[in-house]
This record gives sequence, C-alpha cells and structure tokens, in this order.
Amino acid sequence: PRYMASSAKSAVVNMRYGFTLIELIVTVGLIAFLLTFSSLNFISTQRKTTLQDQVLLLSTDIRGQQLKAMSSDTGGSGTVSNYGIYFQNQTYTLFRGDTYSAIDPENYVVTLPETTIIVDVLFPNSQIVFQKGSGEILNFNNTQNTFSLTDSQLGESHLYTLNALGVIQ
Repeated sequence: PRYMASSAKSAVVNMRYGFTLIELIVTVGLIAFLLTFSSLNFISTQRKTTLQDQVLLLSTDIRGQQLKAMSSDTGGSGTVSNYGIYFQNQTYTLFRGDTYSAIDPENYVVTLPETTIIVDVLFPNSQIVFQKGSGEILNFNNTQNTFSLTDSQLGESHLYTLNALGVIQ
C-alpha cells in the first residue's frame, strides 16, 4: 500500500501542464475550417446585397424619369419633354427627349458593377420613354415590356415587367 502511494505521487509530480502538439494542430485546423466557411458565406451574402441594391437603384431611376415626365420638368431648357431610360449590357442611360441620342451631353450614364448585367431587354430600341404629362410609356406594346437585371456570378436575376402606365410589376 505504501509503495503504491509513492508511485502515484511521483506520477503526478512528473506530469506536465499544457497541450500536446496534436491538440494544437487539431484546434488550429478547426478554427481555419470555420473561418473559411464563414467568409465564403459572407461573400455570397454581400453579392446578393449588391444585386438587391442595383434592383432598388434601377427601380428608383425608372420611377424618377417617369416623375420628371409627369411633372413637366423642363430640365432647364424651358421646353417640356418626355424622359426615358436606354439600356445597354453594363450601363443604362437616363435621357430627356423622344429617343435616346448618344451624343446628348445631358445624358446621365449609370454603370453597373462588373458582375451585374442587363439582359433580355424587350422594349423597342432597348429604351423606355415616358410621355410628358401622363407618365405613360410611349408606344407601349404589351409583348415588349420586360427586361432582367442579372448577377452573372451568382446566376440570380430580377425580372422587370412594366405596364402601359409605367408601373413596375
């Protein structure tokens, strides 16, 4: 009995406190694994937010152009005009007048982020023109009233459909 007690005491005295190398490697590996997946999730969420922000911005610009047409905004020219939006792949342009003119210095071009593109524009001449006074879409055609905003990396898109009154559905 006395011999066992002394060997147990010496075993406790010789025991060192701390972590083994294997325990440290496993812990660091688990932390790295968790950080990797949490950062990937954050990047995906950030891209979705970017598409949602662009959808909101474009919707606001469409509505703004319609309101300018309805309120008989002269844009400083003294003449009441129609207002519109011209769509291209990576940009859209806010313009004043019956049709888009690339050389008009009053055009305002909005450039989309690299991964966001405008696709499947069915509006004639890739433009929406709102009539002065009423705000209705000029030369509206019910079969040519949609376009999509797409995030090419995520593969997500938002379909815009407008009615004759210019309401986004």
